[in-house]
Amino acid sequence: MLKEFNLMTTGQMGLFAVFASAIIIAIFYFLLRWVNMPLAMISRSLKTEDPQIIHSLEKKRNEFGNLARMIVTFFQQKSDLVREVSERKRAEEALRESNEALMALIEASPLAIVSIAAGQTVKMWNPAAERMFGWKAEEVLGRPLPFVPPDKQRDVQSMIDRVIQGNIFTDFEIRCNKRDGAPIELTISSAPLRDESGAISGIMAVIHDTTVNRRLIQEIIEISGREQIRIGQDIHDGLSQHLTGIAFLSKVLEQKLAAKTSDETVHAKEITRLMNQAIEMTRGLARGLSPVALGEDGLLLSLRELADTVARLFNISCLFHGDGSVVISSTTTATHLFRIAQEAVNNAVKHGQARTIIISLASNHERTVLTIDDDGVGLALPPDRGKGMGLHIMSYRARMIGASLSVEARTGGGTVVNCALQKTAAMEG
Repeated sequence: MLKEFNLMTTGQMGLFAVFASAIIIAIFYFLLRWVNMPLAMISRSLKTEDPQIIHSLEKKRNEFGNLARMIVTFFQQKSDLVREVSERKRAEEALRESNEALMALIEASPLAIVSIAAGQTVKMWNPAAERMFGWKAEEVLGRPLPFVPPDKQRDVQSMIDRVIQGNIFTDFEIRCNKRDGAPIELTISSAPLRDESGAISGIMAVIHDTTVNRRLIQEIIEISGREQIRIGQDIHDGLSQHLTGIAFLSKVLEQKLAAKTSDETVHAKEITRLMNQAIEMTRGLARGLSPVALGEDGLLLSLRELADTVARLFNISCLFHGDGSVVISSTTTATHLFRIAQEAVNNAVKHGQARTIIISLASNHERTVLTIDDDGVGLALPPDRGKGMGLHIMSYRARMIGASLSVEARTGGGTVVNCALQKTAAMEG
């Protein structure tokens, strides 16, 4: 019995071992099929960075499917990030190249280029600015503009404030000083600078030294004025006297023919009349070329005659109001003031279509002011834009005598031109 029992037990144990082995093999196969293979696919996908390897796992509704979908999403986000970083690097490279090109242009520019922060301190000062004004960059960076004299601070401050508000200026004209104190004529164009958010962080100004150009224009105007005076004197002393002699002989001939009751008396009288008319026209031409007579009251007389001539020629109201206390001892200064008035009146008649023009010259203890006020259609453009040659010449003439010129629209229509001259300048010859 015992032997049979042992044999039975041994058989059962063998069957149990076979069964257990089958279960272990099944579990191993299950692990290999359902765990190890997905893990191997996921591992291979991560190593090769190929999401296509786990494409079949994405469809499963188990943890491996969730993991596969997370990995695919990770690969997609990584790809997007790499593309974004690549694009940003290209953009940064393009920006770097653009900045380098811009800085090269600024460094090589023959014009002074200055950047000013919103706090009105200098942020950039290129080599042309160093050459133009005499200050090195390290001397001005972080400090206010050094070339603006005290009497021009308000004008420059007003310009900076308007640019910071978003306006753009071109051809802002001002006289400043170099480091050695020498005067320099400048034309400034400026625009606002904006940060990444679009807020205005400062201004950029391009500055042109117009000293030489203005000196040449001044010389041209002075030469032109001298030539006009010379021609006017030649006409007055030469041609006018010659015509006067002819008119005298014509008058003598007329009297002789009249004494003989000749039929030619009428023609001789007409010749005399025409000669006298030619003499008057010649004298008017001479006065136009050399308008201001010598003497401290020469400007007053010339402006009054200008008003009378304009009123007569154009059939409009042109009046002159003069202060008898005005003293302009400099013939050059008086001539420039007359030419400014003449140009302003011509503009009012030809372009402004004015029917009433008032020329006034007044003085107080500080300055003399010439004003031309008209009721025309007004200015076609603001004075700081689209200036015509006439306004430019008027501005140059004003600067040549140390005066300030303003051209403004008048309330209700028309234009007011003001030229203010310090008393000391009016006395200089």
